[in-house]
Formats: sequence, C-alpha cells, structure tokens
Amino acid sequence: MRAIRDAGLDCTVFLMPVLPYLTDSRAHLETALQQVSEAGGSAVMYSALHLRPGAREWFTAWLEREHPELMPRYRVMYSRSDYAPKEYRQWLAAKVKPLIRRYGLERGTLNQSMRSLRTPRSGSLIAEELPPGAAQPTLF
Repeated sequence: MRAIRDAGLDCTVFLMPVLPYLTDSRAHLETALQQVSEAGGSAVMYSALHLRPGAREWFTAWLEREHPELMPRYRVMYSRSDYAPKEYRQWLAAKVKPLIRRYGLERGTLNQSMRSLRTPRSGSLIAEELPPGAAQPTLF
C-alpha cells in the first residue's frame, strides 16, 4: 500500500467481508482501520458477509467446525437472504463510519498524511456499504 501511495496513486482498501460476531467488534474494526491509515490507505469501503451458493456451504462448514456456538445466530441471520439483514448492516454502519472518519479514510475527503484529495467516482458501482440487490462490481 505504501508503494502505491508513494507512486502517487490512491489506494482504497476493501474491508470485506466483515464477519458477524467474529470480526465486527469495535476493537477489531479500529485495529484494521488504524493499520490501513498508518500504511497510507486512501479510503476504505466495507460490507458485511454475504453468503451466495457455494460460498455459503463452504463457510457454514467452516463455522460449524470452528465456531459452532455461532451457528444458531447465522442460521437466523441468513435464513431469508444471502445478505446480512438490514438491521445488522445499519448497526455495522453506525459502528464503522465514525471510525472511517476518525482515521481520515472517507472517500472524497482530504487525507492530511498524503496531502491528496480523494473524490468518489461518479456512477461507481461500489459504495461504502453494498446493499442487497445492488449491481456487483467486476474486479477482474
């Protein structure tokens, strides 16, 4: 990330997926955002875990093996949709957005450490929080 920034390019970090009850604590999120900021990141976009077919089966098997105590919560959360419920995503946004601001990692803001202006691309398919049903970006 530092090499990218030293070359004069912006470097947006995808903090994805945030795993409910595993990587969504304030301490975990704050540590991740602080490290991104210290490494010179330009901005952060985030999204909660979504479980599409294929990934759902793999992740569920892993969760059952490594964190069986969380299975009931995940069954409820992902019983109706591949996406985390709206209430969870709102809760996550309320937790993450202030931290993103604190570390100067908002899109379209001045990053004092790198002295550059970041502006969001108009018409971008990627948002700070990808809502269910939104067009999914093609990264490759």
